[in-house]
Amino acid sequence: MKIFTIIFALFSISIAYGQDVQEVTTRYNKTAVPGVQAKYNNSKEVVETALKSYLDKTLKKSKSSKGYDLYENVSWTEISDMPISAFAKVEGGKSSATVTMLISTTTMAFYSSLGNSTYINNLKTFLTNFSNEVSVVQKKQDVTIQGDEVKKIEDKIQKNQREASRLQSDKEKIEKDLVSNAKELEDLNKKLQEEKDKLEKVKN
Repeated sequence: MKIFTIIFALFSISIAYGQDVQEVTTRYNKTAVPGVQAKYNNSKEVVETALKSYLDKTLKKSKSSKGYDLYENVSWTEISDMPISAFAKVEGGKSSATVTMLISTTTMAFYSSLGNSTYINNLKTFLTNFSNEVSVVQKKQDVTIQGDEVKKIEDKIQKNQREASRLQSDKEKIEKDLVSNAKELEDLNKKLQEEKDKLEKVKN
C-alpha cells in the first residue's frame, strides 16, 4: 500500500509539472555537445516568453548564437559557483514545447554530467522548477484571452442595445406616422365626400 502511495505521488508530481527533464546530446555550431532538455505541456510562445523573461531578468540580455539565446560569461548561482555561459533554445507548437539548455565554461567547454554532475543536476532542477514560471505566464495569457472574449461579448451586447434603441425610435416614429397618415386619410375622405356633394348640387 505504501509503495502504491509513493508511486501515485510521484506520478501526480509528474503530471503537475507536465514535463520530462533529461540530459541529451545535441548540436551547437555543427558540433555534438551535451545539454539538458525539458518538455512542457504549454505552447512554444508561453514557454519562450517565460524563459526569456526569467533569464533576461536573472542574468542579462542575451544575444543570438547559432539558433540559441546566449547568456555569455554570467554569474548564475542557481547553477554554478563560477561564471558560465548559458545557451537556451525553445522549440514546439501550440500544445507543447521543448527547452534545450547548454552550459559551458567561459571558454566554451561544455559541461556534462560526466564532467560536472553538480552543475548539470542544478540545471535539471532549474528546468523542473521552471514549470512554475511557465504556469504564471500561462495564467496571465489565459486571463488575457478570457478577458478578450468577455470584452467581445460586452461589445456585441452594447452594439445590440444601441441597435435596439434605434429600432425602438424608428418604431415610435413609424407608429406616429401611421396615426398621422390615418388622420390625413380620414380628412381627405371627408373632403372628397364634401366635394362630391357639391358636384351633385352643381349637376342638378
